[in-house]
Amino acid sequence: MKKIVVIGGGFAGFWGAAGAIRRAIELGKENEVEVTVVSRDSFLNIRPRFYESDLSKVRIPFERILKPIGVKSVEGNVEGIDLDNKTVNISSSSDTFKLTYDKLVLAAGSSLQIPNIPGLKEHAFSVDTFQEASKLHQHLDNLVSKRSSEGCYTAVVVGAGFTGLEVATEMASMLKHVAEKNGDDPSAVRILLVDHSDIAPEFSEESRAVIKEALSDMGIESFTKVSVKSISDNGVVLSNGEKLPALTTIWTAGVKASPLTSLFPVERDNFGRLPVDEFLRVIGTDDVYAAGDCVRVLTDETNVAMMSCQHAQPQGRFVGYNLVSDLFEKDTLPYKQPSYVTCLDLGDWGALLTEGWDRKVLTKGQDAKEVKINVNTKFLAPPLDDKEEILKEAEPRYIATLDDHLPYRFREDTK
Repeated sequence: MKKIVVIGGGFAGFWGAAGAIRRAIELGKENEVEVTVVSRDSFLNIRPRFYESDLSKVRIPFERILKPIGVKSVEGNVEGIDLDNKTVNISSSSDTFKLTYDKLVLAAGSSLQIPNIPGLKEHAFSVDTFQEASKLHQHLDNLVSKRSSEGCYTAVVVGAGFTGLEVATEMASMLKHVAEKNGDDPSAVRILLVDHSDIAPEFSEESRAVIKEALSDMGIESFTKVSVKSISDNGVVLSNGEKLPALTTIWTAGVKASPLTSLFPVERDNFGRLPVDEFLRVIGTDDVYAAGDCVRVLTDETNVAMMSCQHAQPQGRFVGYNLVSDLFEKDTLPYKQPSYVTCLDLGDWGALLTEGWDRKVLTKGQDAKEVKINVNTKFLAPPLDDKEEILKEAEPRYIATLDDHLPYRFREDTK
């Protein structure tokens, strides 16, 4: 029996496992392959949706997506990897043990970076994990007990990139709802967006103009080219000395690949990502593949894959296909993903849909919001409880196209 161990149960890890099973079936080797996913919990967490006001549908039990395709799951933390003896050391709440492998996949994702800013760890919230997002929601529910405090309905969001913008625009409606529920005037809500650079620095000028229009229309205030000096339970002090009274501070600035990448004897990039070849094999290692936020790889001739689910999902599919092909000495497929789109949620204002690495604006407002809703509810989650449908989507060249998620009237207008 050939053993495949996948570290990480996110998008890249799940589709890596599913892709491996699919390829094994194609080769008539299903009974010769055992796939195990190691994850810190027993859910596929839809991390890009943790900014939303409703967290009831952002986690999928592995029992509904791994069990149907015959993949085992192990809940625990990876404590070490022995590349020479091909073993993974794991600790759980009750035990420590080892898993052996013939092929290993590192798909452990990334995590929010927490710099050494006074009060950040103690007083700021985030939406990096389900637990952190839930903690933020509980905090908002408890604001009723602090109604008389200055800044009760003020939120400071640190980081004006993709995540920060989605958090800030969603927080505007969330805090208004809280104020109304508490019997207070929703006009008291203030959302303050802070960034050491500028608003949406990674977007094009055309796209940034749309984003700034949305922020202005929503009354969201921006503090740019300034950093955070300290954070307390009642506000933020900026590097220019300005004080922002707020009972809610949310940190979204910066991510880095899983620290497990440091266990491999290769040079990583400034995000901690591993170098891989075109087949997603970790350069300088034997029998190790990687996908998702843990890898630095070109999507085409010039562009590096982003640390996002848009790239993690297909990379997982390619990894699963390639490592099983490698196991049985069959041809592998080079990873390519030439198309690139973004759909940025902008709360009640709508959304912004762009295409290409230059982020050309396709549509904005409520038309784009329909696309974002479709992406979040239909594209991010795999089919449930259905082996045939899951494995159908595990084909490495399977791509849910942008056209699948555009509102009908917008599709017709662009033909």
